Amino acid sequence: MPSDADAQLSELLDQVRNPPVKSIVALALGETGSRKATPELLEMLKQARRQGSWAAADALIALNDAAIIPELIQWYDETISEADRERIVYILGWMHAERARELLPKALTSSRRKLVGRAVDLMWLLSPAAGDADFLMAQLQRIVNSDPEHPEALGLWADEWVQKRLVRTIDKTCLTAALPDLERLQIHVASRAQPPDPVERPKLEKSIREAIRTLRAFEAMGKSVESMHNNN
Repeated sequence: MPSDADAQLSELLDQVRNPPVKSIVALALGETGSRKATPELLEMLKQARRQGSWAAADALIALNDAAIIPELIQWYDETISEADRERIVYILGWMHAERARELLPKALTSSRRKLVGRAVDLMWLLSPAAGDADFLMAQLQRIVNSDPEHPEALGLWADEWVQKRLVRTIDKTCLTAALPDLERLQIHVASRAQPPDPVERPKLEKSIREAIRTLRAFEAMGKSVESMHNNN
């Protein structure tokens, strides 16, 4: 990309008023890698409507400017918008910002399902920490021990989009101890009534199958290494 591309795109971002086009320009600006664009992308993140704000979020992830981490964490507490908080957690997760851990207790207890789901994503995007496994296992066991006919008792954890993220995080963090409960989750999901929006059900089922396959392979590899060690 030409060396002056960031300046040209920055000027274009300021001039364009059409939201879809503005989003495309923001994404292109992020791909330049020029951190001069950070302030205007932050402003777009805060001020633009949904599509533009998400484009700014992806552009900031591409820039990966660590200088914005304290500002995003501060803004999390200042904003009253749960949608803003969702984007903040999303950005910090994909930037692998360890400081974002301080937001987890707040995000995981949010009343917004998308924010809870992004917080679960954050747990595997960061280096696994002490306590993560206990939390993830506890949520999985709550789900499989719940009554499929009364999912409301789980609150937001009854949401299958959130459950899919929980399963994926367990998969990514290689929690082989979760295998029995993942197998129980397969049965639990199959016994549920068809949801009003059936889109997430097949995705959740696929995530469970993939997690079981991955963790079984990981478990077998661990047993093989242990056997070799004992034989030596």
